[in-house]
Amino acid sequence: MKAKKIVALLAGASLCVSMLAGCGSEPASNSSEASDSTQESSAQESGSGEAEDSEESEEEPRQTGSTDPMEMIHQGYYSWTYPVDGMDDMCAFFHFYEEQPVLGAVFYAGFAWNQITYAGTYTVEQTDCPYNVCFTREDQMADPAVYTEGTAPYTVTFFDFQGNELGKCGYDGEFLYNDSPVDGTGGGPAKYAHDTDAASKYASTYEAELGIAYLDFVAAEEKTSTLTLYHNGRYMDMVNMMVEGTWSMAEAAEGYEYTLTPDSSSDTGAVVAVAADEATATYTPEGGEAVAMVSTVSAGPKAAMEMKGTTPIPGQEVEAEVVGQLFDDGNVKVTASAFGSVFDLDEGTWTMGEDGYTITFQFKNAGELVSGLGEAGAVLQYKVTSEIMGEVDTELVISIVESGEPKAALQLKGEIPVTEEANADVVGDMYDDGTVKLVASAFGQEMELDAGTWVMGEDGFTVTFTFDNAGEIVSAVGESGAAIQYKATHEVLGEVDTELVISPVE
Repeated sequence: MKAKKIVALLAGASLCVSMLAGCGSEPASNSSEASDSTQESSAQESGSGEAEDSEESEEEPRQTGSTDPMEMIHQGYYSWTYPVDGMDDMCAFFHFYEEQPVLGAVFYAGFAWNQITYAGTYTVEQTDCPYNVCFTREDQMADPAVYTEGTAPYTVTFFDFQGNELGKCGYDGEFLYNDSPVDGTGGGPAKYAHDTDAASKYASTYEAELGIAYLDFVAAEEKTSTLTLYHNGRYMDMVNMMVEGTWSMAEAAEGYEYTLTPDSSSDTGAVVAVAADEATATYTPEGGEAVAMVSTVSAGPKAAMEMKGTTPIPGQEVEAEVVGQLFDDGNVKVTASAFGSVFDLDEGTWTMGEDGYTITFQFKNAGELVSGLGEAGAVLQYKVTSEIMGEVDTELVISIVESGEPKAALQLKGEIPVTEEANADVVGDMYDDGTVKLVASAFGQEMELDAGTWVMGEDGFTVTFTFDNAGEIVSAVGESGAAIQYKATHEVLGEVDTELVISPVE
């Protein structure tokens, strides 16, 4: 079973590589991921025949089955197209899905034949929205480019799946005036025409819409058991075997419940309970045992530090953001991001010097580089030649990644006897959010001793603790330095009376 899953994983990986390699032609059609909205709208389409180019379609917009912009937006696609010498026509498009429970309305934007993609949610409001876009390809290619200003009666606002706003643009039903940051190579700012023609010459590009991961989980005890939910309501289940199907979601008492329905009646469906923070999930197959899963975002090495800078994009007036992540397992990865896509630049390892701030990197592409101190603090002058980005020579500013979780600022340490010959170690973590937790460990086992809060006095060294079990205890300075005399009754350890020394976290 495991071998079959690994073969399926490798097959999926090679498919992704083939879809992303080069942009000289349209990707192959992926009809399984196409929305039914194309078929629904085509049944209402009164016209027929080959689709016209973008300029012609702008002069005579295709008619849809509805004239209500609130309904038209999820019928068919909104596309900006133009010929490219020696290639298939460039086609940038937006696909707006109908609203679904809990998640809301989902959008997909594909540029450069689906090699630059966005996915998230959107809203449409009947609110005026100013726009400044190119109406034709000739306008876009003019020097300088010719923009047309106007005001659309509707506003479309784009969000990522975490609820962060990506941008907004104007809309009137027949056209989407996209001058938002949701853009890609050759995609705008431009006037996108409504395309509801089932026989559109761009149908294969629409159908090649890539499934963008909305949620991605891996089993806590089996790394080849994965579950990915895609933006288009599809999923890939690798918990037992490679199962594809559709998903739906609903709110639950402590998060969300996803129902997985396989395409084939011979495959097994499942229910997935996802925590409110989407960090963990419980996968329960029909008639099977529950499997604990964790988000791939929270699984594996964590970024302890990061480096940030920018680099010019060849042939473009904008710059790409360069980000290096220094993981807590000693590995480092450098990427460049632009137009919604992320490109790998380099990878390697990093070590911190004895001085506590100089970092030595061993990159596969850039070789050995050592950080220094600049006006912005700790920096790395990163130099490398990239197939995509060309010559990269940029300063990356190094900073600590804030995890958002409380960190131990100080520690309490001591011992308590558990037998005549052995003691248990007691460690108390004093977190920077003002909480404290005491743990006793002996014979390879740990047990919680106490918990509570702590406050530093105005003198800068006296600490007042308020424990759940031991009550209030105030530190004092003795021969070992700042310490507390901890006294409490514990169910397992009995009467505890020991000195706990306060020290910085090692």
